[in-house]
Amino acid sequence: MRNICNFNLAPRIYFHYLSIQHHLSLTMSQKSSHLGIESVTTGQPHHQLNIKRFEGTTYDEEQCFAAIRGEKIPDQLGNVVIHAAVVRGIRLYYTFATSEAVTSLCTETASRIPQFTRARNARLIMSNMIPDGMDTPETQPYCIWYPDLAKEDTYREVARVYPAMRYHVGRACAAAGYAKLYAKLDLLPDVSTLGIVRPIFYLLSFERA
Repeated sequence: MRNICNFNLAPRIYFHYLSIQHHLSLTMSQKSSHLGIESVTTGQPHHQLNIKRFEGTTYDEEQCFAAIRGEKIPDQLGNVVIHAAVVRGIRLYYTFATSEAVTSLCTETASRIPQFTRARNARLIMSNMIPDGMDTPETQPYCIWYPDLAKEDTYREVARVYPAMRYHVGRACAAAGYAKLYAKLDLLPDVSTLGIVRPIFYLLSFERA
C-alpha cells in the first residue's frame, strides 16, 4: 500500500488526471432529438454510496494497474492516484466504460468525483455514441479526441445536441482534420487550443483558395 503523497506509481497517470480536469464549458441550450446516432444513458438505479471506500488515503499498486488495464475498479477510491488510474482505464476501454461496475460508480460519484462520469462520456463519444445527461459542465469532457477519434458525424451530432460543447468539438475537429465541420462551427479564436487548431487553418485556407 502506498501513501497519497507518493506519486512514483506513474507520474504520467497523475499528469493525465490533472489535464482532464482543465477547462469546462458553460451551460448548454436544451437538446433536441438525435439523428441516427446511438444514444447512451447513464441513468441507472441509484446505489447507496459506500463512504468507507473514499476514506482511505493509500492505494494498492496492482489494483491501480488493473484499473488502467480496464479490468477492475480498486477497492479504495480515496486517493487521486487511484482516481487517475480509473479515469485512464475508462477512457481507454469501451467495455470497461460501459460495464455495470463503472456505470454504477459514475452514478454513485456524480457529485463527489465527476471526472469518472466525464471519462465515461468521453469514451462513449470516441466510440461514436452520444451520451445522455451531459447537461452540466461537470459532465462534459474536455478531451473527446484521445485516445481515439470519433467519426465526423458523431462530433457534428454532439455539437448539435449539446451546443455548449461546440468548442470541445472544434478541438476534436482540429485533431482529426475535419475541416468542413470545424468551419461550420463558426468558433471564435481560442488561445488555449491554438496549437491544435493552427494546422486546420492552413487546410481551410488551401480549400478556399
